[in-house]
Amino acid sequence: MRICAQCRSAVGPDWRFCRYCGAPLNIASAPASPTAREMEEEPETQLLESRETAPAYLPPESGPEAQPPRRRFRLLALVLIGALALGTLGSAGLFLWHEVARYWNPARLPARQGAEFSRRLALPFGSEVTLMNTNGNVTVTTWAEEEAAIVARKRGGVDRDLADVRIEVTREGNALSIQTLHPEGSDAAVDYALTLPRRVNLSNMRIVNGRVHIRDIEGVVRVQVVNGRIEAEGIAGAVEAETVNGRIEVALTRCASDRDTTLRSVNGRISVTLPETCDARLEAETLRGEIEADDELGLTLSEGRFTGRRAEGQLGHGEATIRLSALNGTIRIRRSQE
Repeated sequence: MRICAQCRSAVGPDWRFCRYCGAPLNIASAPASPTAREMEEEPETQLLESRETAPAYLPPESGPEAQPPRRRFRLLALVLIGALALGTLGSAGLFLWHEVARYWNPARLPARQGAEFSRRLALPFGSEVTLMNTNGNVTVTTWAEEEAAIVARKRGGVDRDLADVRIEVTREGNALSIQTLHPEGSDAAVDYALTLPRRVNLSNMRIVNGRVHIRDIEGVVRVQVVNGRIEAEGIAGAVEAETVNGRIEVALTRCASDRDTTLRSVNGRISVTLPETCDARLEAETLRGEIEADDELGLTLSEGRFTGRRAEGQLGHGEATIRLSALNGTIRIRRSQE
């Protein structure tokens, strides 16, 4: 019989640890022979063996079946939670898809345009044309047809940005409107080349960054540019041109008798060429710059009270006025030699 040296309890022959106190047992050692005292106490030892019901310690067992039940329960709980989450997400996604398919209409989305745009449409003489463009140059020429040809070329930015920049052309009666629509954050530019009927009014042309060149218009020209020059030649009518940073060059073939002509520049020179016959009053002033005029125009040049220069005079017998104003720039007034 083997006796635990720690708690003096009887232990099995193949035990490595005492199941009562947990002390290690020496299997290699031969079982000690019981002494007389131990033989006398053997009945008590047998009583101890009879109450061997719940060992105080069991040695660890190895193998896959020895995994604690608590760990298996946690793994099963995680699997169940993951399945429930996937099911919930799948149901939500299916619901959203049905809602999108119910209300989505591709016809409501604007069609994406390529890098080049062109369009021709009928436009009678005397029509009103407006153009709004943020970045880009504009060239306007005319012909004898009652038709408008619009060509636009997009540049700058990435291909996706160019496709998102839209050109909107609308015509209602004798009014033609052209507008560039930029998505937020786009820096793309659109250059326009317009061919319009000769007798037409450019009633409102606004450009933020870009130059404007207009040729051979018989009508009113109204242009506003923030950064860029304005060039208009062969104009038979009144001109209203304004720019913040850029020069203005206008050549008139006929002075309007029923409407004033006004040219204003903040930073840039102004050059005007008048026809041989022009019935209008001319007024020019500059704060920081010179005024140069042909002597045959008969203008009176004067100095400002504190600064600047001024020129004025009557050309013919007309009541219309040609006003030229430059804050920082020279004003040149010439008469056509043709």
